[in-house]
Amino acid sequence: MSKKIHVFLISLLLIIHVGLNYNLWHEVVSTSTYSDQSQVYVNDGIITEFVLETAFNHIQTGKSPYDDTQKVFYPYSLNFTLSDPSIAGVPLYGVLRNIFALSSYQAMLAIPLAAFMMTTVVMYVLLVRLHIHPHLAFIGSLLFTFTPYISYK
Repeated sequence: MSKKIHVFLISLLLIIHVGLNYNLWHEVVSTSTYSDQSQVYVNDGIITEFVLETAFNHIQTGKSPYDDTQKVFYPYSLNFTLSDPSIAGVPLYGVLRNIFALSSYQAMLAIPLAAFMMTTVVMYVLLVRLHIHPHLAFIGSLLFTFTPYISYK
């Protein structure tokens, strides 16, 4: 198969991702803040945002991002390294906050969305390298990426 077909199929995968996750991508690129929003949902996203922002601040001050923090449940400490996998996104979070000037909320949303997109593209490339027909690789990469998403809902 030619490179044009591969580029077309990868582009189609990315368009499908943006289409299915339009609301989240809109929140990432919008300039609204918490004060502009009519509703702020209290859920685990706020804790994840706190964890990422704390780790990011630790990096900026020269500390380890994996240090315990005593700010949430004082006088007790909480070890985010062992209990929260979102700490792995701190390097990308720092890039999004500093270089792209996103808010903490936007950067927190952009990390899983980017990972979600990359999962599809990498699976497509892997299947093509395993000599699977590009059309089947296209379907297989969509199934691989969206099956956990659909089963969760």
